[in-house]
Amino acid sequence: MNGKNKKNTGDFKRIALMFPGQGSQYPDMGEEFLGSNAKYSRYFEISSELVGKDMLKIISGSDKDNSLDDTRFSQISIYTLSCALNDYIVNDLSINRECIDTVLGHSLGEYSALYSSGTYSFEQGVKLVGYRGKIMSEADRSAKGMMAAVLGTGISIIEDVLGGLKDRVFVANYNDYLQIVISGYEDAVGEAIKELKLRGVRKIIPLKVGIASHSPLMKEVSDKLGRFIEENVKLTDMK
Repeated sequence: MNGKNKKNTGDFKRIALMFPGQGSQYPDMGEEFLGSNAKYSRYFEISSELVGKDMLKIISGSDKDNSLDDTRFSQISIYTLSCALNDYIVNDLSINRECIDTVLGHSLGEYSALYSSGTYSFEQGVKLVGYRGKIMSEADRSAKGMMAAVLGTGISIIEDVLGGLKDRVFVANYNDYLQIVISGYEDAVGEAIKELKLRGVRKIIPLKVGIASHSPLMKEVSDKLGRFIEENVKLTDMK
């Protein structure tokens, strides 16, 4: 997702900001940053008001419901912290916005990148990401999903295994030649993991998401989200 593309001439510095997706959350994330930059806690106060949940308590890991790994709130947590860090970089580190040549994000991180580019306000993003997390969570309750990263093997073995689980498990992300993410129904992904291990694949990491992102299981979610954006989100040109 590109903002302004400028040529690197003279002393002009080109900066890229990269934003993470769901699964990158962990208890106490942002603790050191917020501890030394208390004014950015306001971002979590705003998101708390909009979603009706104490987001600072959630990211601290002290929430009794362990909501940080709940899709409805993990996405909001990551988006909120990403936006706060973005504004810290621009405002407190005195980085000239003109030097930010590119913003990009992985999956959920694209929404943080859109905020960084000035496409919508922080509050609009909270509402959008909040709705996204809600409908993805609802979809998962009707069809329990799972994702896993398969490392150290090529796509041919993975495709061969998934061929026996047609329409139940899918290749979701080609992160690298030897790092491929699969996504689908929880039981079917479990079967795929078992078969891959039998074929000698030694490293498979289940992801910290309870949904089958980047798969056809999210088709209805995609349609709903598209309608929500058209009806509720005012987009502006990237800065």
